[in-house]
Amino acid sequence: VIRLFKSSEKDKYKDGGQIRDFLYVKDAARMTVQFLENDAGGIFNIGSGKKTTWNELAESIFSALKVKGHIEYIPMPDDLIGKYQNFTLADMSRTKEALSTYEEPMSIEKSVEDYIQNYLLPYKTW
Repeated sequence: VIRLFKSSEKDKYKDGGQIRDFLYVKDAARMTVQFLENDAGGIFNIGSGKKTTWNELAESIFSALKVKGHIEYIPMPDDLIGKYQNFTLADMSRTKEALSTYEEPMSIEKSVEDYIQNYLLPYKTW
């Protein structure tokens, strides 16, 4: 069972439908190295630039574990209502322009599968 917050903006996001820009640490490291190898200067976003819901992340976890999982939606804590960001997404256009060797980040499904099967399950977390 994975527990996710119920939506505090049901007219915009269904439960677990809040959107994040998840990025695998391998992609973040690769982009950082690419910046070291380029002459670009300034402030740049490091993200996937892709919308992923919490539900999609949960389903990717179940798939990587090869289990039939269940998502349980719990109430948003009162102190987070109005403060919780239901939508985050990096604008990657400037980063793509600056990196001549830019590669698209791995999909959420492949990222989660790689991490779970190659690091978590064999206990290689360091």
